[in-house]
Amino acid sequence: MKLAFEKLFELLNANGYCKEKDYGKAVSSIHDVSHAIYGSYCDIFITCDHSFYKKLKAVYYYLGL
Repeated sequence: MKLAFEKLFELLNANGYCKEKDYGKAVSSIHDVSHAIYGSYCDIFITCDHSFYKKLKAVYYYLGL
């Protein structure tokens, strides 16, 4: 499952879907994947990062979560 999350986030980023605006944010996208994996085990996921939320929603939808 981890590989699926990594590749889907990588695909979204490579295609410019809710692209990170600066380098520091791009580096934090590595952490976004791990947060997405942990969040898939929860009933509620809270974030203030709108672009991460949109990517997360797309990945969860694709994976049926």
